[in-house]
Amino acid sequence: MSEIIDPKKNPEQAAQQLLVEMIRAGKTGPAFGAGLQNNGKALIYTFTALNEHFKKLGDS
Repeated sequence: MSEIIDPKKNPEQAAQQLLVEMIRAGKTGPAFGAGLQNNGKALIYTFTALNEHFKKLGDS
């Protein structure tokens, strides 16, 4: 496993790292969106939500 990114310092990289780990753990897939196109949209939405959340952590 690579170095864990601090979400307060690097929110975008931390969001990407968390999303990759979710994919590796099988925490994405048909249950998170019906079909490949919707699953892709769900992944983008998840990344965006994580990134925004981590940015707020850095602002506080």
